[in-house]
Amino acid sequence: MANNSPENAEKKSGRPAGPRTFLVLNFIYLLMVYGPSLWILPSGADRAGLADAAPRLPLPLALTWAEARLFGDFFPAYHLVNLALLYGIMVCLFFFTRHALRGPWWLGSLVAVLTMANPLKSEAVLRITGVDLLWPMLLSVAALLMLASYLDTPRVWKLALVNLFLIAGPAFDPVWRGMGMVLTCYALLGAEDGKVPRWFFLSFLAYSLFPPYGTIALQNLLSAPHEVLGPLLLVFYPIGLLPETVARLDRYCWLAWAEVAVALGGMVLLLRKTRSRGLCFALLGMLLFRLLQPWQTEDLVHMTGGGRFLMPIALGSLALTGLFQGISRHPKWARPVIMMTTVLCVIFFALQWRAIASWRETGDPAPVHREDPG
Repeated sequence: MANNSPENAEKKSGRPAGPRTFLVLNFIYLLMVYGPSLWILPSGADRAGLADAAPRLPLPLALTWAEARLFGDFFPAYHLVNLALLYGIMVCLFFFTRHALRGPWWLGSLVAVLTMANPLKSEAVLRITGVDLLWPMLLSVAALLMLASYLDTPRVWKLALVNLFLIAGPAFDPVWRGMGMVLTCYALLGAEDGKVPRWFFLSFLAYSLFPPYGTIALQNLLSAPHEVLGPLLLVFYPIGLLPETVARLDRYCWLAWAEVAVALGGMVLLLRKTRSRGLCFALLGMLLFRLLQPWQTEDLVHMTGGGRFLMPIALGSLALTGLFQGISRHPKWARPVIMMTTVLCVIFFALQWRAIASWRETGDPAPVHREDPG
């Protein structure tokens, strides 16, 4: 769906569809998917988030406090802010994909739509306090976009913006500590010799590994790697697992280890076959970002805690798109790839609609009351 209509337009007009066409379509898809979410009422987690919000760092707390002061009990306004941030994320991913995969514009549209419609991240978009996750994500992908733009046309101000976006977004939240390593990974894979100053790598490695967060990756690897890396499979299988399956994985740890080993082995074979730097970055970035996150048990059945996977979802969507790009290069698979991506987007739309329906049933109609700190 993300590329079907523009592809037909290209064939009829003889001209390739430009980025404006895809951006308009992505906006329409966003409204189609999340239109029913505007009247979702706040949950208990929302009320706790509003109670903790204050005009101080980290910035998402101040943004949540400002929303509560401006909107009060008019909950659609909170959701509109979330959707505006989500669309900004889609726009950044759209243009970043152009740099990462070096392909036509529809690839960026596919990455943006798959990220938007992945139900694993539902709590980040459907909570009225979702700004605490969407704001750092927006600035993180903006930093990626600025870095990619710098590698194509080096300008010092672009590197300055990369640092500024990190400071204004994920720098104060340990959940996003892996962004420095993700940026370093992209610079190493996407840069030509001498295009990135040496101090760049040192600064972002220090950002990712600064104590006490520098020991997180080692602790995650030594403690329970299957519990750290296993939930990443929900990025590609966003419907949750059966309780019986989770209980069996907990009882027989070797099954979880085998699951992770098979996934890693498949990634290695895929990279050897495609030899795509963009695909390599997407898969490696997912692993590095997850390994540097503070450990937290995610519910693999109900997918609670999935808001922490915004960046892995985006990188996973990039990896899927890179795979489709490689398949589409074969003359016999060019048309089937369009159909496959259309069906995949429709499936993700349906899953997200189902998630929205579930969230509508859990809302609390009680009004939000906030005391004036003054």
